[in-house]
Amino acid sequence: MLTVSASALRLLQLLVVIDLKGLSLGHLSSAFLGYAKNYINTLLDIFPEAAVAFYCINSPAIMRVAWRLCQPWLDEES
Repeated sequence: MLTVSASALRLLQLLVVIDLKGLSLGHLSSAFLGYAKNYINTLLDIFPEAAVAFYCINSPAIMRVAWRLCQPWLDEES
């Protein structure tokens, strides 16, 4: 049996792919935006140097509005 210690593991890069199929105005509630903000902040807090890219696939036109709301939560260097 192969065993690997936790200290031997190292995360080099984190690529996040988010499928937005079905996103609509109904999802842009304060609860949803709070969840999205928490998700982004958690990833950036835990993996600040490793989070190299966030990709949104199947994004509807409403994504432009959602992006404008979420963009201020990202660090300028992101």
